[in-house]
Amino acid sequence: MSDDKAPSPTPIQHASSLLEFFRDELVAACRQLGITPSPHTEAYVVQLLDGFSRLDPAHRDELGFTRPAAFLYGDAVEAGGDRGLESYRRLGDACLVHCGFFAPTLERRGMSERYYHQIGSGAYQRLGELFGHKQPGGALAQIFKELSHQFGLLSQALKRVAGVPERDQELEVMLARLSREQPAEPGVVVPSPRGLFDMD
Repeated sequence: MSDDKAPSPTPIQHASSLLEFFRDELVAACRQLGITPSPHTEAYVVQLLDGFSRLDPAHRDELGFTRPAAFLYGDAVEAGGDRGLESYRRLGDACLVHCGFFAPTLERRGMSERYYHQIGSGAYQRLGELFGHKQPGGALAQIFKELSHQFGLLSQALKRVAGVPERDQELEVMLARLSREQPAEPGVVVPSPRGLFDMD
């Protein structure tokens, strides 16, 4: 009889829906990082994850970056109106998912995670400003401002949700806290969060 021990089985997590699963995982990850997103921002990110999970696995690594992110930012600036709002949102969402789920892939391709952090944070910041004028005091302005302000920490939370290896985790969290106050560089396509956050 071999003395080798069989590997411990992976715990099975039960949830009544993907939304519930992602909500529980996100809340746990944010608690570990010491952040508490507002309920609306938490719901936005949960719906973003739910939409991402429904993509064809063959296309999850693409997320619409058919052109450099800075060019897409420029497209959003030039588009204006509702089309510009949607372009900023897609760019911010894609950058957040890339930083959270594909950081190792970015590194292997010689891309800077900080670059996507700055572009994504900048897109959300601009959305917050635009919605602040379009819908003063509305939830969307606050959501996008919070996504911009906490972009680094939220991407760390998504890494925990995705199970990305936590190499130098303490250093990454510290850098995220420092960099979230720095202005983003000016400069994609994931599913639109549904329901409350539809922009139609």
